[in-house]
Amino acid sequence: RIMRAWWLALALFLVCVAGHPCTYSSPQGHFYDFSPVSQCITDESKEVGYVIPINGNSSSDIILINVCSELKHMGCGNYSGVSHCSGDQSSECTSFGTATSGTFRSRVDPATGNETITLQYTGGSMCTQGEAEPRPASALITWKCTTEDATNIIFSPNSSACVYEFEISSPHACARAPGPQNKACPWPQGVRNVYLVPHSHDDVGWNETPDQYYTSHYDGSEDQGPVQKVLDTVFAALQEDPSRTFTQVEQEYFSRWWEVRNSTERDIYRTMVRNGQVEFAVGGWVMHDEATPTYSAMVDQMTEGHLYLKDQLGVGGGPGRTSSVEYGWQIDPFGHSAFTPDMNRLMGFKGHVMYRIDDALRKKMIDEASLQFSWNGMPTSVLVDNYAQPFGELSYRFGCHPPDAAESLSTYLAKYRGSDLTPAVLVPYGTDFGLFKAQERDYPCLDQLIEYMRANFDQYLINIRYATPRDYFSGLLSFVETNVSRSGSSLPGVPQKDFLPYTDKVGVGEYGTGFWTGFYSSRPALKRLARQGEALCRQVEVIYAAAWASSDIYSVSTTLATLVNTPLVESALTHLRRALARVQHHDGITGTAQPAVVDWYSNDIGTAVASTNDALQVLSLQAPGAGPVWNQGKLMKGGWVSVANSLGWDRVEWVMLPLDPSSLNVTVTTITGTPVPCQVHAPGAISKAALFFQARVPALGHAYYLVQPTSSVSPHARVVYPSSPDTTMNITAGNSTVSISSGALKSVTWNGTVLDLSAHLMMYDSYVGYDQQSGAYIFRPNGEAYPLNATRTEVFHDPGANVTEVIQEYTMDKVEDKKLTSRVTIRLYQDLDFVEMSFDIFVPSAGNGRELVVRLSSAINSSVDGARTFWTDSNGAGPIIHRYDSTIPGESFEGYSRNYYPIVYHAGINDSEHHLSVVTDTTHGGSSLDDGDLELMLHRRTLVDDGRGLGEVMDDSSVASSTLRIGVGAASASTSWKTNNAYLLNYPLTVMALGWAAPALGHPLLATPLPPSVHLMTLRTVAAFNDPTHLRAPSMLVRLKHLYSPDDGPLGQPVLLDIGEIFPTLITQFGLLSITTLTGTQVLEDRGQSNYTILLEPQAIVTFRLGVSPHRLHKFVGVPPPASQVITIALVLGLVLLAFTFLGGFIIMRFLRSKQITVKEFLMKDF
Repeated sequence: RIMRAWWLALALFLVCVAGHPCTYSSPQGHFYDFSPVSQCITDESKEVGYVIPINGNSSSDIILINVCSELKHMGCGNYSGVSHCSGDQSSECTSFGTATSGTFRSRVDPATGNETITLQYTGGSMCTQGEAEPRPASALITWKCTTEDATNIIFSPNSSACVYEFEISSPHACARAPGPQNKACPWPQGVRNVYLVPHSHDDVGWNETPDQYYTSHYDGSEDQGPVQKVLDTVFAALQEDPSRTFTQVEQEYFSRWWEVRNSTERDIYRTMVRNGQVEFAVGGWVMHDEATPTYSAMVDQMTEGHLYLKDQLGVGGGPGRTSSVEYGWQIDPFGHSAFTPDMNRLMGFKGHVMYRIDDALRKKMIDEASLQFSWNGMPTSVLVDNYAQPFGELSYRFGCHPPDAAESLSTYLAKYRGSDLTPAVLVPYGTDFGLFKAQERDYPCLDQLIEYMRANFDQYLINIRYATPRDYFSGLLSFVETNVSRSGSSLPGVPQKDFLPYTDKVGVGEYGTGFWTGFYSSRPALKRLARQGEALCRQVEVIYAAAWASSDIYSVSTTLATLVNTPLVESALTHLRRALARVQHHDGITGTAQPAVVDWYSNDIGTAVASTNDALQVLSLQAPGAGPVWNQGKLMKGGWVSVANSLGWDRVEWVMLPLDPSSLNVTVTTITGTPVPCQVHAPGAISKAALFFQARVPALGHAYYLVQPTSSVSPHARVVYPSSPDTTMNITAGNSTVSISSGALKSVTWNGTVLDLSAHLMMYDSYVGYDQQSGAYIFRPNGEAYPLNATRTEVFHDPGANVTEVIQEYTMDKVEDKKLTSRVTIRLYQDLDFVEMSFDIFVPSAGNGRELVVRLSSAINSSVDGARTFWTDSNGAGPIIHRYDSTIPGESFEGYSRNYYPIVYHAGINDSEHHLSVVTDTTHGGSSLDDGDLELMLHRRTLVDDGRGLGEVMDDSSVASSTLRIGVGAASASTSWKTNNAYLLNYPLTVMALGWAAPALGHPLLATPLPPSVHLMTLRTVAAFNDPTHLRAPSMLVRLKHLYSPDDGPLGQPVLLDIGEIFPTLITQFGLLSITTLTGTQVLEDRGQSNYTILLEPQAIVTFRLGVSPHRLHKFVGVPPPASQVITIALVLGLVLLAFTFLGGFIIMRFLRSKQITVKEFLMKDF
């Protein structure tokens, strides 16, 4: 019976396979493959067929053809083969033949020798036309070989015989060798597949705070409403009709909405996600800016969103149609960075949608039909003219009018040429805070539009449907995969590494072009605060991870296992992570929000920093508030100081602490009593007392120092008093000499290399005119920058000093309060190869606005082939080389705006011999406007709105602080210098005052420092999913980044790392290793405890999770082992006992047999 059933199943399988002919080998030995007909004309869900309008018949008559698989179209039901739909779409279609009855035949023309292939379908609907008795309809397809990519179809019904004949001219009718298809997929000329994507677009702060936007936002029109209502009404509308879809973007708002849903509502929503009705695009906490954040901040905010979705909905891995976030949706950031496609690829994304690119480039791409392309390997689609629904075409504020909407949409599609490789078109539907009437207005009107356009298909030649980004890219890429006639079977590439700067007004006004390069430097105090918060968050994450890795990391009576399981640390870190994620929003970190919203971001981060400082003190086993943390400006009178290092390299650096002026004579010693070089700067007229000492801190470790007041001067400490500057000063420190002229930098000498180098504060006046003003978004100067002169200067320098300081104060004109000044501090450290410049900049309110820069001028010949050449970076991840664009008229000074780029970590120029490099701890706009020059904008205060929606002048009266490190030297050393110093400056040593109690010694987390080419990008805990109490052991999320390219010599070589040897303490506790996607939500390779080696290729980022072995869980959390583990152990012990019982019985039986004693006799025997 089993064999008969097996043969029956095989026979049925063969019948089914044979009944769906896709390939055919003719008797003449020719091979034909018709499968691309199905592959090209059906998408993943097979909801769209090969639709052919019938000329001369009713406007609603269409033919659907599918060669291989089941066909489903509109409301006509499921058919395979050939079907005819007419009249009302909801009616059943007429089948002309099913694919299960299809057979191929070959005929050779004896005159020409040409072979003709026919495909006969039978078993269709019952037909009575011209027949005495009803008979099943049939269809006959004759394939005609053509080399043209387009498909031509001729339909000839033969009603008298109930046979419907088609002649299809197609490249797939040509014989070829078996193998990959080598012709373009056929498609009826002019037919477009429209993927209508309703989506959220809810700014996490802009003209209102996120709190206001969520609960009470209303702009007075019928277009915008509060986000809470948007999510409520969309949820209700989706439940009414499962064909409707929605794409959710911002998890900041979704998390607020989700937290108050009941269990029934959550189950319904999870079902919608599994079924693909709801999709999460991007998946980050916000839609981040791409120009001004660090690459780490971008990844961190994406991680925060992805982990939340994984925890709450299972999105990020697991069963279901939408099992992960797989598509980018960056439709509103003001330009796009080169790091974006790399990040998307590492997150496992399969496609990316964006909008804001240079307006001239967009027009060019439309003309060249290239809005769909491959961006550094990432399939990318650019929206044609708006990130919301097309202006006017789909606005339903005044009711539903399907004919008008259809005409407008058709007109809109006519200008969206996209790519001629595919007929797929994405049409977004979701303006700012729109869809707040989704249930009562938007979805019902869209339903009517879809129904109307389907009923009038032959007029519009548009297949329209609700969709998500997944649907769109599935249709797009499945079509492209079978199109091998051009571009190597893929989307065409683009030469651009990035799409910066963004421009939106090409040719408006006489010169007004609208270069969005001002926001690179807007609200610098907020940008600096976000960068400081990022460094603090990293430091606490490292200490917290180390605490989990070793419960006896501090020699104290309090058990760390109890300490780290209190919710305090985890909740503080979550608060800070999300505050930093919120500010990465494209109207947050950019500085383009209302002043009250900027204050909201600052307070949000400030509150999170305060709670994280408490957590840091708890991790240091102190009571919250016990001492100053993170160098917050409290005066140091003495005591123990902890210096922590969050980087994976050993560090030797000078630490500065504010010192009580009553105790200038101090000594600094290590925990073993060894004196440490230190230097005290006495207070001056424009400076305060400060202590400098040299700290040596191991990788991912701590060092402890004792600061003690003394009654006499120590030989290891020196006190330097301020003096007035000489006309010219030559300051030597180790191998370096800096020449200062009247307090300003004049030249630098390093290792015998002399380079003329000056640094000056300069000011632009902002442009105000009839066409385009300079404002929060736009930088447009009103002329050349002019220099500023210092009003007072103090110098701290003695022969042989470890640290030299030159402090310059600038008091500007038209300032009533003379205390509002700007300050520049130049520092030179013993044996360090850079000049450090720190800025505290205030811009006075004057004229139409002012924009202040620092300009470095050198003798470097930075022109290449007659064009000034310089580099900036892509979010700090790698360099981007620029050639100065001189096409903008010089008299407009917009050429300066056009050539400004974001500088996140570093920028520089070089010639064949020398380099001039700058690293920064705050994002600035910058450029090289003249040969040998490098310019960074430090602060801006514009007094006219630039017309980009903010509706507010940027009257920024804050004091902006930032620090630059300036390096010069051999051109070949620029890459390593700027890379190393960028991380040292942006992740400074964290200083904590511990008081007078002797600190506990810690154990280093790293057994050995990482190689200089490898950066520990992330080491953080990930709380166990569905564990709001944080009482279960977390896992560790680790990212390693290779910092160099193959062109960087020995530093650019691949690196093989053994994680078990580098992190022995961590691996002892967290021994289960899994390679994951960038955000840690999808496992790519589960290694367990078998393989700890990581190969890091140049410029690569590798992410992995380290999990706790089940048998170690109880050690961490003080709870019994899991029930499953207890059961397993019991079963194993039971089996062992049973085995011993059988073995013992066997031995006894053998013994009894040898003695010829029965069991009964043995049991009755009296021993």
